[in-house]
Amino acid sequence: MQGTTSKAHQRQASSMLDQFELLYLTAEDQQWAMRQLVALQFSHHISMNDCQIAAVAQRLHLPLYTHNLSDMVPLIGALALTPYT
Repeated sequence: MQGTTSKAHQRQASSMLDQFELLYLTAEDQQWAMRQLVALQFSHHISMNDCQIAAVAQRLHLPLYTHNLSDMVPLIGALALTPYT
């Protein structure tokens, strides 16, 4: 939803996102994310949001399609994939 430029675009994005299952962070995900933040925050300029997103992909061993490979690869390695080239 972040980055939409109007209410119409926001509704469009929301409609598209409604197709997907919402996965929630567990306590273990939060702890994993905090460990990653401590380890990588300064060396890779990784944010807590990135760590939390990566935590779910890491726990479920699911690929994460992102244009933000520079932040995600240090967190989840080969699970971070570009959505298209």
